[in-house]
Amino acid sequence: MIHLTFLLVALWFAYQFYQSKYTLAFLGFLMYSISEFSYILYHINVTAILFSHTLAEISNFLGFLSLFMAISQALAMGSRTRP
Repeated sequence: MIHLTFLLVALWFAYQFYQSKYTLAFLGFLMYSISEFSYILYHINVTAILFSHTLAEISNFLGFLSLFMAISQALAMGSRTRP
C-alpha cells in the first residue's frame, strides 16, 4: 500500500513538472515512479526480487541525479537574474 501511495504522489509531481516544462524535474519524478512500480511488481509476484530491486535502485539513482541537476540548474538560473 505504501508503494502505491508513493507511486501516485510521484506521478502527480511528475505531471505538475511536465506541465510547467521543467524537464529534469519531470524526469526525476518519472524515474522514481518507475522505481516504485518495480517494487509493486515484486510484491504482486510478477518479477523476481533481484531484478525488481536492481531496476528500482538504478531508477532511484537516475531520478535523484535528475532532481539534483534540476535544483542546481534552477539555482544557477536564479543567481544569474540577480543584480
